Amino acid sequence: MTGNEQDKDEIIAQLREVNRLLREKVDYLIRVIHGSSSEKVDASQLELLLDPASAKKQEAADGNEEPPAAEDLYTPACMRRRAPRKPRLPADIPTTETVLIPDEVEAEPDAYRQVGEKRSEKLDVIPARFIRKITVRPQYIRKGNPVPKWLIAPLPPCLLEGSILTPSLLAHVLAGKYCDHLPFHRQEQIMLRRHGVRIPY
Repeated sequence: MTGNEQDKDEIIAQLREVNRLLREKVDYLIRVIHGSSSEKVDASQLELLLDPASAKKQEAADGNEEPPAAEDLYTPACMRRRAPRKPRLPADIPTTETVLIPDEVEAEPDAYRQVGEKRSEKLDVIPARFIRKITVRPQYIRKGNPVPKWLIAPLPPCLLEGSILTPSLLAHVLAGKYCDHLPFHRQEQIMLRRHGVRIPY
């Protein structure tokens, strides 16, 4: 066999391999597009079908990636990389943490070493509650004074004299009226039904 025939056979073998890889890629794309959504993968994985050598290249992830090119905007959603999931809860929400330690570790803390932790978060709510605020003002008279003079601390400033209204209650009612579109009579029913508090409007 001459050198030309050997070259021809090598070229034919290479073309057959490329043809086989292209067929695999087309079959895979058809399965991805028409199959279930759980079978969809990254576009970078599909590139490995045509260029297996690219799998050996390792790129440094420095976090300074450039914005996607214009042609990437027209790439189907199934071919694009998924964006990182945004946090479900705002970062500035009041937070409490509960640490659960296994009984074995609490029994022998010196025998164990922490190697990591798992976190799970849930959203809790503290429902509105009504509190009775009583202001007590003791009355005094000076000892040994032949003419007693009553002494009592003045009342703190209030919104409406003789009313049970406080600033927080007023804010609660006005927010329900103008922000949550709850008329006064409906708020009265809610307070009576849920808290047993009757506040006529």
